[in-house]
Amino acid sequence: MLALTPGPHPPATIPPPERSWGLVSYGGYRMELSHISALQSKHAGLERRIAEELARPSPDSDLVAELKRRKLRIKEELAQIQLVH
Repeated sequence: MLALTPGPHPPATIPPPERSWGLVSYGGYRMELSHISALQSKHAGLERRIAEELARPSPDSDLVAELKRRKLRIKEELAQIQLVH
């Protein structure tokens, strides 16, 4: 088995990193990548729900506002994750 030493940069023997949403994964970030994927799914689901509600003859403006707040929180969390990496 290959021993890896800690440091600011991964050793050259690590295979190429996986990339998702502009992030890099060196194995330890796999859980974070699944979290990002879950957030992206939630964001898309909220977009659909907002569109569906707005398509109704009498959309519930309170519901639309709440869905938009949730969507914004998810977008902010995704942006924060990108800043960290």
